Amino acid sequence: MLSDLGSTASFDKSPAEASRGITLDLGFSTFLTPSPNPLRFTVCDCPGHSSLIRQVLSCRSIVDAVVLVVSAIEGVQAQTVECLVIADTVLKGPKPHARGLVVVTKVDGIAGGVGGDRWLEVVGEVRSLIKGTNMEGCEFVPCSAKEPEKYAQGVKDGIRGSVDLGNVVETRSVVGKRDLYFMIDHSFAIRGVGTVCTGTVVAGSVSVGDEVFFPRFRRSCKVKSIQSFKEQVTGITAGDRAGICVAGLDAKQLERGACVGTGGDVVTVKEAIAKISRVRMFEKLPMKHGKYHVTIGNDTVMAKVQFFGAVEMRGNPGGGVWDSPDYLTQEHYVDGEEGGSGILPQWGILKFDQPVVCRRSENVIGSRLDTDEKCRLAIKGDKTNKMEQGFISVPDRAAGERIRVSGSDEKGKVGKGKKKGFDAPPPPPPASKVDTNRVGAVEKDKGDGIFIVSALFEASDNVKLFVDERVERVGGGGDGRVVAAFGKAGKCKVKFEDGSVKVGDKVRIVGK
Repeated sequence: MLSDLGSTASFDKSPAEASRGITLDLGFSTFLTPSPNPLRFTVCDCPGHSSLIRQVLSCRSIVDAVVLVVSAIEGVQAQTVECLVIADTVLKGPKPHARGLVVVTKVDGIAGGVGGDRWLEVVGEVRSLIKGTNMEGCEFVPCSAKEPEKYAQGVKDGIRGSVDLGNVVETRSVVGKRDLYFMIDHSFAIRGVGTVCTGTVVAGSVSVGDEVFFPRFRRSCKVKSIQSFKEQVTGITAGDRAGICVAGLDAKQLERGACVGTGGDVVTVKEAIAKISRVRMFEKLPMKHGKYHVTIGNDTVMAKVQFFGAVEMRGNPGGGVWDSPDYLTQEHYVDGEEGGSGILPQWGILKFDQPVVCRRSENVIGSRLDTDEKCRLAIKGDKTNKMEQGFISVPDRAAGERIRVSGSDEKGKVGKGKKKGFDAPPPPPPASKVDTNRVGAVEKDKGDGIFIVSALFEASDNVKLFVDERVERVGGGGDGRVVAAFGKAGKCKVKFEDGSVKVGDKVRIVGK
């Protein structure tokens, strides 16, 4: 009804979708608003079932608005509540107005139509549901698929009105400069051509001829061609929908995943720290060591969650990770004071059943899919730190400094030092000391501003401890940062932003 052009996966295709009138897979389409200032909107029809939640979460940085669809006949259902939780998560952050729209469908099937008793009942029910979320105050628009010419323009106008265009331009500019992160939603093979991966550029940009890295296969492939909504293009950037054609990959093995241009922003984690909030609509209190289906990055995996820090964060819910030297462990999630919002952010240690590939900063949603509650999404938050062998990396501290989170004693404390009645954890491994006067050499240009640098470290140094250290060219200029180790001989990958560095230049570490 809205679309001017559909992608290869825009419409319901399976027999179940056709016979039951439901959507089981992601669908993408687009429409162009009229002149004098035309804008192209890409619409993703996303079912609410858990296997596709990760697609929405991973694309959070380019979601400009959310359309919550509610049937005028059925009203609010369990899926409506869960979709609202997801919308509230991806729309998190500063907003000048409600970045959402509620579309009430099937208005042709209710007595009194728009403005009648049933319409007012459904609108009131949804308004109560969205109170306190990022969709509070949004517009309600009627719709009926049986009368598209009557309602389509109103829905399009509502979508355009819910998007803060100034914020979109600013956000795209920032996100477009990051490392490439391309979220795949479909893939297929074309005989004699290659494998086509259709998806969304979540961050960064990519052009024909670039190398893209597939972390699940640990291999890179060259982009042969790019097509966006049936038009051949030479490059795409953050927010664009497109299909990229590569050679040498089996489309049947790809499924949904991500390919990235550089590996600096993608990590593999087994344990992580997240700042967590309870989902208001989840009626049971999340418990200590409870197991959840945790959606993070491109994966949904089982994980145990250990909550801590509610008391310390009560007066400073927006504080940093380690504002206190020690924390109280908790038997369950601790709600806020009565009379307040009741939702108190606190820290959680996520222990995954299997390693997860994700970006350094990711949205997290924990679900209890084994319950019959009206909302099965229990917790939400942001991954902030990676844990390795019980230690937590602290990016804003001195190079090599790490903090250990130990088990609790009888007083329920976790901390980083020796306390009365508390056995101090073993100290972290000693950090490598790097001579800032040591000069390294730029050996190889890997493209996209990434260079291989030698001689900045000894072979015995743990280069991983110095990721994000600033590097500059000897004599000035060429500002860059260490992004990863390279091999086992002390070499590293450094990303330079200004484009002035070349092979053969001498560089040195200058600190954070």
